[in-house]
Amino acid sequence: MIQMPQALHSETMKTTPAQGRRGADAARTAGSDSTDGTAPRGRSAAPAAGRCDANLHDIQNSRHEDARAQRRKEEKRKALGIESTMTVTGIDVSSAQSEKYPTAGSDFVFIKVTEGTTYTNPKWVAQRKTARNAGLVTGFYHFARPGPVTSQVDFFLSKINLIEGDILILDWEDARVPNSWKDSWLKQVQQRTPGHKTLLYCNRDFWLHRDTTSFAGDGLWIAQYNNKPGQPDIHSAWLFHQHTDRPIDTSIGKFEDKAALHTWSGHVAIPA
Repeated sequence: MIQMPQALHSETMKTTPAQGRRGADAARTAGSDSTDGTAPRGRSAAPAAGRCDANLHDIQNSRHEDARAQRRKEEKRKALGIESTMTVTGIDVSSAQSEKYPTAGSDFVFIKVTEGTTYTNPKWVAQRKTARNAGLVTGFYHFARPGPVTSQVDFFLSKINLIEGDILILDWEDARVPNSWKDSWLKQVQQRTPGHKTLLYCNRDFWLHRDTTSFAGDGLWIAQYNNKPGQPDIHSAWLFHQHTDRPIDTSIGKFEDKAALHTWSGHVAIPA
């Protein structure tokens, strides 16, 4: 049974109990005062040197804090059984989530924009701002419904002013949408948005029993809530694994680190 549109993961029933259901004004960088190295008139250079020492101390403390935070993250990931080579995590949001959702600990956010040719997530613009203000790689998805493919491609792309690094995603969950429709949507979006990565989102049941071509654009985003982050039960290549919906739909990316994700997506930081 398919629910009425609302939010990608909350708005649509899971296809099988085992499967999951289910986005830059870039990060601001802190500025620092500059100096020409000379002391102000009437003052000695010693206080300036003292300030430099204090700044260096602050930088070193910040690096130590970052290192400790990374160690804590790795310890948590190890406890969850996540492969050490996968350090990239993120969430996806729709109208079921707040416009200002938590971004701490996330490297990417995928945001629902449209469904069919009549529904638009009323929160998606604000949700995009939240993602970009946090400096996250951002993706946008369309929930497929029966009907002309090109009309849904037009509807989806008409909503977004793309910037470099934006990822475009098809959410394939409606059993009335065939494999050929899925392939056509992905190919049309690829042709019309050169330079942008495209993904297919579907659950394990759709991938194993409804897909017939193994075509997923530039990568498969597979949903399976199996308590094994980064270990979906499929033999095909995948790029993202949505492994839980608690407390929010969460995925792990098959990337060595955040820098690798940025390189793959073409993400660039845009000054706010």
